[in-house]
Amino acid sequence: MSATALNRVVLIGGSEQDGLALSAILDGWAEEFEQFSSEDWLAATVFPETVGAILIAVDDSAESALACCATLKDGPSTAGLPVAILSRGTPDRALRLLSLRAGADDVFSLDDDDAVIGARTAALLRLKTLQDEVAPNQLEATGADEALHVLIFAEEANARKSLMKILQTVATATATDNPQDILFRAARSDYDLIIVHGGANADAAFRLCGQLRCVPANRFVPLLALFEREAWLPSERLSCRTADDCLIWPASSEELTLRVLLQARRKRFLTALERSLGDVVPSGQALDPETGLSDKVAFAALLQRAQRYVQRVEEPLHLGLFQLSGMFDHAGVERTVTAIRAHLAGRDVASRLDDGIFAVLMPDRKPQEAQALVEAMRQDMLQGFQSLRGRYFAGQAASRRHDMPMLDVRVVVKDIAQHKFTG
Repeated sequence: MSATALNRVVLIGGSEQDGLALSAILDGWAEEFEQFSSEDWLAATVFPETVGAILIAVDDSAESALACCATLKDGPSTAGLPVAILSRGTPDRALRLLSLRAGADDVFSLDDDDAVIGARTAALLRLKTLQDEVAPNQLEATGADEALHVLIFAEEANARKSLMKILQTVATATATDNPQDILFRAARSDYDLIIVHGGANADAAFRLCGQLRCVPANRFVPLLALFEREAWLPSERLSCRTADDCLIWPASSEELTLRVLLQARRKRFLTALERSLGDVVPSGQALDPETGLSDKVAFAALLQRAQRYVQRVEEPLHLGLFQLSGMFDHAGVERTVTAIRAHLAGRDVASRLDDGIFAVLMPDRKPQEAQALVEAMRQDMLQGFQSLRGRYFAGQAASRRHDMPMLDVRVVVKDIAQHKFTG
């Protein structure tokens, strides 16, 4: 076991096959995965500061899993660790209620779709990252006791009615069936969560999530995508990164409520983090109206300010540069921006410096973490353009008036203390 992996997922209980399956599913989401038996669960918390999330499997009975969860949530060094209860089959109402009373942050099934398990676990990992970055006293001014405000998009009237009815006990909800209307509302009001119901069209749901993520006011607003099980093709599953969580729908009302409350907690930490941004990334920065990223002039000024900061504190500050060659239209820019924004966290700031040139400032990341982040963005860009290329081929089968969009992404990570930047 490594005491330095800060994104470690621990499974307590479950069979050896469960551990192997989860290890494969979470490859790419977690830095490290470990499994412990139910009797040896205390060993899982020897280095609690390195644990990103704990998954407790329900073996023969739920009592031991619930007792383990309650003990973890009562311990001074483990109370803040995100914990999920994993059941066989769909968790029933009783198990969900008992899990919440024991302090669990989520409840889901070992039999869920692989990508859904990955997304649920990733949500817990992001929650832990935010908890580590926000001091407890910064949470007092985030309106934690106020009613939640949820914005819902669903083209089907029955879906809008059903979602509104389920959420009426935990949130004030507004629903619309117009994609342009939801973008307008999201840009002008402060919501705690946005739910996008795609129904039989998962790709449309993720595409709308990507557009919402590019709205400057929505950078810290969690996005929950709902869609039918048959609607999510394996080739599209990396597109779930445009959303913060996804749920096969229809599902139980308790399932949706639990997911909403988890994302609401995440929004609370995000709001506190946004208010605590310090000298490196000032609030109210100018934004590029087309991409929603930082304006290039403001970004150049930010780099100069950051350079003076790192020279004063003598610590590295990393900048990722992307040079893209190929044909660019609005869809291409949108895919590129989506690939970048899907990975931004904390005080990361991105900007388009010129056509085909993007930059990402990563003030809180270590060298290896910065390199890994930039590579993940690069891979998402390449996959996004492969998808676009296929659509261009389909749409231009009878016409060769335009070249097919090709993409070559070159990346570099620099320590900005070694370079000079001008506006």
